[in-house]
Amino acid sequence: MDLREKNTVLVLMEDGHGSALTLKRNGFEVKLADSLSVEGNESADCAAILTDIAEEDGAITIDRLEKAFPDSPIVAMVEGSLSPALRKRLFACLQKGVAAVSIVSSVEQAIIYGTELQATRGLQSAERLKFMNKLEWLLWKRNSESRQFINFGVKMVANLRHSIAQGKGVGSLLTQAELLGMQASAEEDYVRIPVSALHALTENAAAVRSWISSLERFASIEDRKYGHSTLNQLQLNQCLENAIRDVEPFRRIQNQRVYREPIRFAGLVQGNCDALELTFRELLTNAFKYSPEDSSIHIICFRGCDSVSIGILNDPVGGQDSGEKIEDAMLPFFRFSNVYNDSYMDEELGLGIGLSVIQDAIQQNNGTVQVRWVMDHTGDEHSRKRFMAELILLSGSTEMCSPEPELDLQRYRAHEGESGFVQEDPVAQLPSSSGSSGAGFR
Repeated sequence: MDLREKNTVLVLMEDGHGSALTLKRNGFEVKLADSLSVEGNESADCAAILTDIAEEDGAITIDRLEKAFPDSPIVAMVEGSLSPALRKRLFACLQKGVAAVSIVSSVEQAIIYGTELQATRGLQSAERLKFMNKLEWLLWKRNSESRQFINFGVKMVANLRHSIAQGKGVGSLLTQAELLGMQASAEEDYVRIPVSALHALTENAAAVRSWISSLERFASIEDRKYGHSTLNQLQLNQCLENAIRDVEPFRRIQNQRVYREPIRFAGLVQGNCDALELTFRELLTNAFKYSPEDSSIHIICFRGCDSVSIGILNDPVGGQDSGEKIEDAMLPFFRFSNVYNDSYMDEELGLGIGLSVIQDAIQQNNGTVQVRWVMDHTGDEHSRKRFMAELILLSGSTEMCSPEPELDLQRYRAHEGESGFVQEDPVAQLPSSSGSSGAGFR
């Protein structure tokens, strides 16, 4: 920075050693403090203040200068030594007396320092602005979470209302209780009640207890922790076998058939068997509920270098077929359809909480659950749009990418976009597995 081209003013407190003349010869405009006072210009815009500083009154001098010229650097000529405290008050502190000509370079250094200081202040202002933006973001996040909780509550109430109004529920239970009084007949020392009425009352009470149990399970989600562990190929297949056996009653409701590809991979994956069995049960139950009668459900497996994915595909029906808000499927109390089917009264996780529960369980071991639409090109039919719930487990060892020629896992591959599910061999059928339980599973 060349102050001589800026028409800036240097204020010289005292003209000792001919300093003013030396500065003027070097192209600076110099004014003495006394002349400024006479001109009534005490608050002049000064590029720098030049002064002598002594230990005995140095602090007082600096205070006065900073008050009069708060934005101007101070260049001090010092004879002798100063205390550390006083040194910290100065922008530039010369430890010995100097000739007047050296003031020029001292002024330039002071201006550079002042410019850097202003830049630092600007950076501090930017940091304050950034901090304010963070506060605004946190406020938005808090409000967003509040709205989300309200939304969860609205969905929960809607699910309860639909469930109460349909099939076996609280409304039906109250109706059956009222009918019981009308159907009962007193005979001498006892009351005769139709067996059918008693059975209806018992069934509706069981449905209500099931809903309450679902809510209690959801309330304890945060308290339920799954230990971190790793599983090999046989252990993961056993988890799936156990889940298949547990949900067999739900498969029989609509006589669906499930074609299962064996899960094959080298090494280990991260996962807890209890969490995985819960996940498989929930995903299969959803596939049964939202698939047509006598339809086919496929369980497929494909492997990457750092993960293993298990997909469950079904033909959509009812609310699931609409495809609306599929990105909200993992939120609590989300339902594809509010049409309640009494046949699934004994499902483990009802009221729209299932997917959010299993997502939490799987994430505890670094996995995830996704739902999406895919295009299925398998079989003799033309390509069809299907619904897929995909469980992704991360590798727990370095052997996942090791060569394994006996495995034929490349028959299926996942792609983003419309061709979400493609078969390598157009004429190959989904493989069957032996030893699976249930007549509908292959």
